[in-house]
Amino acid sequence: MSPVKPTPRPSPALDVRRRAAVRAAAVATLAPWQLIARAGEVPPVPPAPGASAAGATPGSPHRPKPVKHWLIPPVFSDMRLSPDGKHVAIRANQGLQRGAVTLLNNQETGKTTRLAAFAGPMLWLDDRTLLISDSVFDIDGRELYEVKREIFRVLPPGPDGHPRLLVRRSGGALDHDAAIVDVRTGTAIGLDLQLPDRERLAQVLLDAAERPIAVTTVRGPFANGASVLSHWYREKPDAAWDLLARQDNRVAEDFWQLLRVLPDGRSLAVLARGDRDTVAVQRFDLVERRFTGAIAGHPEEDVLVTASLQGESIDRVVTDGLKPTTRWFEQDWADLQASVDHALPDSVNLLSGRLDGMVMISSFSGTDPGRWRILNTRTNKFRLIGSAQEEIDPAAVAPVETYRYRARDGLSIPAYLTRPRHGGDGPAPLVALIHGGPWTRDRWRWDIEAQMLADHGYVVFQPQFRGSSGFGKRFQEAGLRQFGLAMQDDITDGVQDLIARGIADPRRVAIVGASYGGYAALWGLIKTPDLYCCGVSLAGISDLPDQLVNHWADDSSTASREIMRRLVGDVETARSALEAVSPLQHAEQLRTPVFLAHGVFDERILPAQSTRMVEALQRLGRPVESMRLLQSGHSPSRGDLLDYWAALLAFLHRHAGGLPATPAA
Repeated sequence: MSPVKPTPRPSPALDVRRRAAVRAAAVATLAPWQLIARAGEVPPVPPAPGASAAGATPGSPHRPKPVKHWLIPPVFSDMRLSPDGKHVAIRANQGLQRGAVTLLNNQETGKTTRLAAFAGPMLWLDDRTLLISDSVFDIDGRELYEVKREIFRVLPPGPDGHPRLLVRRSGGALDHDAAIVDVRTGTAIGLDLQLPDRERLAQVLLDAAERPIAVTTVRGPFANGASVLSHWYREKPDAAWDLLARQDNRVAEDFWQLLRVLPDGRSLAVLARGDRDTVAVQRFDLVERRFTGAIAGHPEEDVLVTASLQGESIDRVVTDGLKPTTRWFEQDWADLQASVDHALPDSVNLLSGRLDGMVMISSFSGTDPGRWRILNTRTNKFRLIGSAQEEIDPAAVAPVETYRYRARDGLSIPAYLTRPRHGGDGPAPLVALIHGGPWTRDRWRWDIEAQMLADHGYVVFQPQFRGSSGFGKRFQEAGLRQFGLAMQDDITDGVQDLIARGIADPRRVAIVGASYGGYAALWGLIKTPDLYCCGVSLAGISDLPDQLVNHWADDSSTASREIMRRLVGDVETARSALEAVSPLQHAEQLRTPVFLAHGVFDERILPAQSTRMVEALQRLGRPVESMRLLQSGHSPSRGDLLDYWAALLAFLHRHAGGLPATPAA
């Protein structure tokens, strides 16, 4: 099948009215239906989703897109299909200044209307009822109910067919109890739990008679680490609550998440690690008070998400490896997933809907910000209904690879590699792009910064060094107290592997990172000065002991400091070890050109961490450049990002030899 005609990319300078018209047309104009192949058959070629590669003629030099191009927000960020397949709820952006709205597209008429003047997470409760954040709307635009409280779960419809929610009640002494709410009438049936403590209610599980059987309470906020979770169970409504487990994340991070009461009535489905290396959906026996086996899990990847098509059941899990993988419990859904993945092999494809009707396919990848298709399971055909950014053609942007390499101690390190589409086959300039946290990670999704760098001629290497999340407990704990040590060696080993394979030019390797990644960039220039030609630190740490004892505003609890001492090191007992891997204490060894940027309102890593490093390097006469981001905190604001990226590209061009930035039109 030949590609559809490319759609011209709308200019950012379009006025508001014209942009709105373009968005409406993007929804109303539906692509033709296409046949979806069964697994094992040759799939049809999907339609080309946008303009061709930069419009360049063969042999002409590549001209990178202006930095402004990478800041154009997606037109759509989410789409949800109603259970009957007749309506699509759409989260649409109106531009940088006007926020987002919720649109409703009628699949039968093609008409798109505005359902709500705001946007948020969307969930269909039935064919006519949509939950947007904490407000419930009818498809005619009437707001039926405003929840104004935490939603625990969607319950099966009541006897009258009305959709219902299980929520935490609010106000006065009832703040810690729950209620079942009919969202069409607003009627609430209170569940007075009579808990033994007055901590905040975080989860409620009901038995088959809709009586509370298990709950989770939490003391302290998750944001700064001062959290203690308590899990309770009672056999009968009039029985006393019995404590199943209490978990304090100052000493452990293996929290449980209560998911469902299983059909046998004596077991719970719990998202937990237990005795496993990876997080899995586990069966917890309420009589024996122990985990008795995994319901769904993976030996090397944590389960990231559990999902349900209808209320109380668990239909599928998504694992958190280099690429998210969906595993269904029902074979018919598993077969459909295999067929869709066969037809759309380069994307992560999330399915929702009805096996006997219409199914929404939400797809994304490292080369695609997202697109949505509707599959008619009766005809086995699908059609494209919208793209996050129509101007992006996955076939024209830089391809993203996943792979693993061996660290010097034999540990297998996951990584992403983005290669420029233009240029020759020989070694290219490399940017080692280091994620923050460090106990977070990069993911298989559209990465603007990696694509922008690749567009300027750089191979982009994103190592998921030891300590990164999603790959099991052993892998994550291998990073404990390894700032500047084995974690840094993992980055070094990955760069050297790419040089040995002829992918990276050894004379043109840069290291770039933000937060912890900024620290790794600075320390990489000091620890391995011959490996990098330059480095960039955004909001990076330069003085580890100071970072661990100062009281920055957004993370200053006693509990959070206990966690940091366990993960990074204790200043009182290991100051010399921390100073041994602190860039500021070794500034005289940094001789490679370096660029430091920092938001003046950063309350997580204080701006002084960069200011003092810049001043030390200036006193030593080292090649250092700096930028104060005047509108930013820990992450660059949109107002600062344009200037920061322009400065970053200019710095890399001078020292690593990539393509120069293209001036804005």
